[in-house]
Amino acid sequence: MTISVFGLTWTFSAWFWAYLAVVTVRNVAEWWEWRRHVPDPEQPRRGTASVWVFNLAYAFSSTATGAWILLRGVEPAWFVAGTIFFLGANRVRRRILHGGLAGRWSPWTTPRTRATLQTEGIYAHIRHPVYLTGFVESLGLALICPNPVSWACLALDIAAVLSRVPEEERELEARHGDAYRAYRKRTARFFPGVW
Repeated sequence: MTISVFGLTWTFSAWFWAYLAVVTVRNVAEWWEWRRHVPDPEQPRRGTASVWVFNLAYAFSSTATGAWILLRGVEPAWFVAGTIFFLGANRVRRRILHGGLAGRWSPWTTPRTRATLQTEGIYAHIRHPVYLTGFVESLGLALICPNPVSWACLALDIAAVLSRVPEEERELEARHGDAYRAYRKRTARFFPGVW
């Protein structure tokens, strides 16, 4: 499909439409998950800045990737690998939110009012699997069509998480006390046996 606007001609390849379909599937899944996890109305919303950073980084990265596909085309192997990372990580993250955390998840660093400490499943090994799968999803987006904006947004995403995690862990320690301190000692933040 070719469109001409103001003397510029844009050719929308099959790769661009495939990319648009991949991003749309992810966005609908993400919207559905957020809709299911309405925050407690009486809960303070700490960590709002990092939520904005995550969403803006994703928006810039996905837009830049789409533009790069229009301007430069794609390398099919990178596109397929990135799509597998992107959609696979999103599916795993949604499974953790829906299954492991059920109604306990909140996009803010403040734990939900009636939340209990999750220490089973993947949480028996790492404390922040949702953030880890978010990293992989951002990496997948950057691999679909590698471009400087997506790599910068991935770095921004990682920086936002690394600044957010200590605050979240302080909140969890204040809420769950010794149980959280014991849990923190026996688990890794992101990678078992490494960190």
